[in-house]
Amino acid sequence: MKNSNKKTLWRWISLRITLLTACMIVVIALGMWATYLIQYFWITRHLSPEISRELALLMQNPESNPVRLHQILDAAWGIRASLPNIAAPDFLWLGMHVVVTIPIVVIISLRTAKPLSEQFSNLKSIAELVAKGDFTARAALVRRSPEELIQFAQIFNKMVAQLEIYERELKASHVAAAHELRSPLTAAIGRLKGMLDNVFERDEKQLSMVMLQLKNLSRLTDDLHFLSLADAGHLALEIKEIDILALIDERVSWLRPKFAAAELMVSITSKSPCYVQADAFRMGQVFNALFENAIRYCGKGCSLKVHISRFDDHVEISFLDDGPGVPTDFLPKMYDRFTRNDTSRSRNSGGSGLGLSIANAICHAHNGKITSRLPAAKGLLTLIHLPINQAVK
Repeated sequence: MKNSNKKTLWRWISLRITLLTACMIVVIALGMWATYLIQYFWITRHLSPEISRELALLMQNPESNPVRLHQILDAAWGIRASLPNIAAPDFLWLGMHVVVTIPIVVIISLRTAKPLSEQFSNLKSIAELVAKGDFTARAALVRRSPEELIQFAQIFNKMVAQLEIYERELKASHVAAAHELRSPLTAAIGRLKGMLDNVFERDEKQLSMVMLQLKNLSRLTDDLHFLSLADAGHLALEIKEIDILALIDERVSWLRPKFAAAELMVSITSKSPCYVQADAFRMGQVFNALFENAIRYCGKGCSLKVHISRFDDHVEISFLDDGPGVPTDFLPKMYDRFTRNDTSRSRNSGGSGLGLSIANAICHAHNGKITSRLPAAKGLLTLIHLPINQAVK
């Protein structure tokens, strides 16, 4: 793609090469002009007054007596000055000016290219550190280097910073995944060991408790596999036209007993049915995750308002509750894996910390997005934007 930026690296280099070339030509020309001027004044000062006056008149009108003019010039400047020979004084003077000018141009060129070289050297050094796994390194920006190269260094630093975040999140995710997998597995093993050691009765109740932990473990591994597919871009979606309003009504009907037990009032408003091209099952997972979160965290006597709005190219679905909300510093990491606002309460209530991560992955797979923010009053506002007819990634 053609770069429209006027300060590209190519322009930066071309401009300086052109300026150096022009400066070299100008310096040589000025040197030759100064040489001729000095020679002229030096020679004319040593001519007799009569010859000087005659030369001045002939210089004003050379055609009047060209033979006499050449006689005076040859006598004053020497016969070799007018010979078409490379050894003529003019060529010697030109060569001397070139020899003197070249070192000056080289020095200026080196000083001009120094910022360019320093910036590339910085990038090379930092790239070597990043290749060794040091994602904390950043390339220093060199002043007076090309703007395009400075922008490249800034983008490179942003890329390394993103890699640092990914590495930190990956390590935290591995630790959290190991902990989450170990919890139900340890509970199941402990219960089975207790039955083998006759600490617990070998009855249906104890086996049901073991089965519950194994189901939690199976669900957790399924969720992790789902997120891995989403990260790799291999999430399969069955796209068809669905009515978002009807889908939300269906999910609310399924969860109505839980809403009643949590004393959570749910209301849905929409001016008309909203049809979009989406995967009904996956979008149902998104709505389930948001409803389950509201059941866990809103508290008794709270309300959850769901509103659906249709625009020209997308649908917006808002979930607004009047519960306690979340801390401000928790908002940026709400959709990270294994993230909970209240770790102990969430785990005891069955949450794995992957529900919102899965919801986020599903929305992105639909070319949409899900965001949350704190409204002016108390509670939490979550917005889902879904395209109506866009192709799915």
